[in-house]
This record gives sequence, C-alpha cells and structure tokens, in this order.
Amino acid sequence: MVALLLVPQVYEAFKVLVKNYLDVESHESFGSIESLLGETDMILADVAENLMPKSDTEDADSCLKSLIEALKAAKVEGRVKAEEEAKLKEISCNAKDEVKCNGTKDELKGTSVAEVKENGVTP
Repeated sequence: MVALLLVPQVYEAFKVLVKNYLDVESHESFGSIESLLGETDMILADVAENLMPKSDTEDADSCLKSLIEALKAAKVEGRVKAEEEAKLKEISCNAKDEVKCNGTKDELKGTSVAEVKENGVTP
C-alpha cells in the first residue's frame, strides 16, 4: 500500500526528468508511463537512465519508447520474481510442516520420528 502512495510522487519526478532531459512537458505516452510506474518498482535513477538520449539523433519519442519498454520489462521481471518467491515460500511452509512432525509418535508403530532419525533405522 505504501507503493501506491508513492506513485504520484514518482510520476511527478518523472515529469521533471522529462522536462530537464527532453524539454517535453506533455506527451501522449505519459498516461501509459504513469500506469507502468505504478505497476513496477523502478527507481528514479533507472527512469532517468532510460530517458537520457543515447545519441544526438535520438529524439523524445524514442527516449519515451525506450522508457516504456524498460518499464514493461521491469513489470514482467517483478511478476516472475513474485512467482518465484511464492514458490519458495510454499516450499518453506511444506518443510516447516515436516519439522512439526519431528518428535511425534507414529500412531501405528508407537515409534517416535526422533527415535527413527537417531537410530537411522525404521522399525
């Protein structure tokens, strides 16, 4: 929720960067950029890097397009990272469930799991 509160500030900072680097105050792509900024965790330094013209022939349109492509890539990367973290969390939770079983008695055989591990033999 904190990230949602920062979106207007990030977008306003983006507009300052666009004005400084590209001398543009308004552009048709600003709406999609604002939306993408809200969906990613891209820091302003990366925004600035993608806005800066790489050559004298690069214009504002190409710089803004470069930023949009970088934001879309960051969005996909963030989604993949979140999915990986969810899988790791699930694996971790499953491992914790197994740990909870340690020290309990096997209802059928009356042998504790700790006993089996200590002896290395299953009865």
